[in-house]
Amino acid sequence: SELVTDKGPVATLLRDTIQRARETRQPTHRTWRNIRLTLHPFSWQHVSANGFQANAIFHDPFGPDVNPDCWTLDCFTWSRKFFAPPGPIVTYSAAGHVRRSLGKAGYFVAIAPGYGKKREMTVASPTEDILSGYRIKVAREAIEILGGGLAGLLVASELHAAGHHHIHIIHSPH
Repeated sequence: SELVTDKGPVATLLRDTIQRARETRQPTHRTWRNIRLTLHPFSWQHVSANGFQANAIFHDPFGPDVNPDCWTLDCFTWSRKFFAPPGPIVTYSAAGHVRRSLGKAGYFVAIAPGYGKKREMTVASPTEDILSGYRIKVAREAIEILGGGLAGLLVASELHAAGHHHIHIIHSPH
């Protein structure tokens, strides 16, 4: 369709946004119909979106070989701060370590049919319900601790320090 050609309105929106971000070296916002595009022209570690909530994320910072820090548990944990469930995070990557990192960051991870020459790709969400129709590959990694006393809090702290980021403490009233 005309929307996705190099002369269509979406391509023009993208080109203008990229040019503006390069010139100003500041986050750049553009709107077309009901699409609002925000481009941050710096690494994810330096983005502070102050209350911004994305309805969907297309994660495409080239591949893990080109930008390894964009495919880590830290990056996917960071992305959760800006995510309005139940929307998806979608990526062309089908790498096992990427899917495991998404799971450890608290996403449900599924396999989706690939696009173009890709056999498969990855779709994930903080909630499992929007992934119906896809094959779940990695269930969100969650740990539940029964008892919110000193021992339960100590265990939760140690688990978090060991890299587990989805911990639920269930306090018992007795």
